[in-house]
Amino acid sequence: MTTQLHTTHDTDELEHLTPLQQTAVNLMVLFPDLPHDQALLQAKAWIGFFA
Repeated sequence: MTTQLHTTHDTDELEHLTPLQQTAVNLMVLFPDLPHDQALLQAKAWIGFFA
């Protein structure tokens, strides 16, 4: 079974997210078992580390 990861609508919505939110979404895609709050904390840590 193949699924399309992003539709045009989803891509448009991602453009309106902050870098923190984009990073959290990417982490949740990579790690499906990662809870939302943990994804945000990890995203903050990553952005702080690379900024």
